[in-house]
Amino acid sequence: MRTPKQFEEWLNSDNIEDNSDKIGDETLVEEENFTEKSILETTSVDGLSTTCTSCCLSKNIIEGLKQRLKELEKIQKINSERENEIKNLKQYFQQLIEESIKQLKAENDVYLKQKDEKINLLEEEIKNKIQKINCDNKNEIEEVKQYFQKLIEENVKELKDENVRKDEKINSLEVEIKKANDLTDKKIGDLFNFNNLNCVVSLLNNIVFVEIKNKWKDIDSRLSKCCDNNCINTKKPLVIVLKEMDLEI
Repeated sequence: MRTPKQFEEWLNSDNIEDNSDKIGDETLVEEENFTEKSILETTSVDGLSTTCTSCCLSKNIIEGLKQRLKELEKIQKINSERENEIKNLKQYFQQLIEESIKQLKAENDVYLKQKDEKINLLEEEIKNKIQKINCDNKNEIEEVKQYFQKLIEENVKELKDENVRKDEKINSLEVEIKKANDLTDKKIGDLFNFNNLNCVVSLLNNIVFVEIKNKWKDIDSRLSKCCDNNCINTKKPLVIVLKEMDLEI
């Protein structure tokens, strides 16, 4: 298929009649239409020669080809313009995409930087709070330990003092009890010595001896025992008892 420039060179050449049968397939139909039209026109006009018919046919073909050439040039121009527009659009969108990517990347970098700074700030704040809490807790724990240590020491001291006071009181009570016991024993001894005669006389007056089959001296010590004085099985058991009681008859 010839380009518009090739068609133009071909139309300006001197071999138009010789090369008229070498037109491409795309112009063959138009040539036949023009040929039929020319034949009809030549049959309706009397006195025209065959040479005029061929000349008119060639002119019509040339005009049609020129018209077709103009259309092709117009189409080519439109296509070229569209190609330029498409190319420009591609370049525009490519540039727009690159700028958008660049802008998004810059914004993302700024966002990431701000995010990192915020994270670092939060971490530092949390760290400071934890340190403060630990410090406060440490101080509170130390205060509590000191308080309880002091309280324990005070309680221990109070208990020791109380024990000392109790020991002193116990010792004092023991001394007083010993004095009271000594005094009581003395009074009881005096009273007993004073009244021992009356008691013995009263005891003798109140004793009633009952005659029994077994006598004191006949009691088997293996079967029965009165006391450690071994007053039984003697001739005078009462005398032995009184002597053991430091009593006189």
